[in-house]
Amino acid sequence: MQYIFEVFLFSLGLQRSTATSLPNEQIEYQYCSSYICESVRMILQELVVLDKRIKRLEDCSYKFENLNKLWEEEREMADQFEDLTTKRVEMEAAIQKINVTVRDLAFKKIGSKFYYIEETEQRSWNDSRAFCLDLGGHLVSPQSQSELDALGKKLKKDENLYWTDIHDFSTEGVFISDTTGEKPKFINWRQEPDNWKNGEDCVEISNKWSMNDNDCSSRINFVCESQLL
Repeated sequence: MQYIFEVFLFSLGLQRSTATSLPNEQIEYQYCSSYICESVRMILQELVVLDKRIKRLEDCSYKFENLNKLWEEEREMADQFEDLTTKRVEMEAAIQKINVTVRDLAFKKIGSKFYYIEETEQRSWNDSRAFCLDLGGHLVSPQSQSELDALGKKLKKDENLYWTDIHDFSTEGVFISDTTGEKPKFINWRQEPDNWKNGEDCVEISNKWSMNDNDCSSRINFVCESQLL
């Protein structure tokens, strides 16, 4: 289009340069031709402007198409995220059901509470605590002598020892229930605690169904407790 425009301008200049050497009729015709050329030139200028606008519109259209693609991709990602969120909720619900089933199978009702008694594997107090938490419970926390007696009937009657949730980590001699964070409602000491060698901060149930302080790193048996619905 630019080339056509230049050709017309050249023709216009040529016609004007030769106009003075022509007869009157030819001069009048030449002026008429010049008018036509000027009109065509103006049209060509408008076409050039229009062509630039078309190119800008094409660029905008291309950008708009890309933007639409981005919007479509965003919608697809949003749909996928929603699907994944739904599946996650469903999986969490399924896992919760499995955990409840495992807990129900592991814990047995003794008296008015539910317990898991570990008779074979021995662990430190911290490891025993972690095991009970993973199982959906906590280390045993006897609330009365009757609870301890009912539990004791299910424990081995030899020298096995079992961790409870009671300790005095913060202040020596001030025992706390790890489950409640408060002083335990019930402790049945047997000539204890003595904090032997200043290294006994965790409380165990002895074979006499009484309680004793022991080194928390000692590996002994343990009992988990759960509040089953």
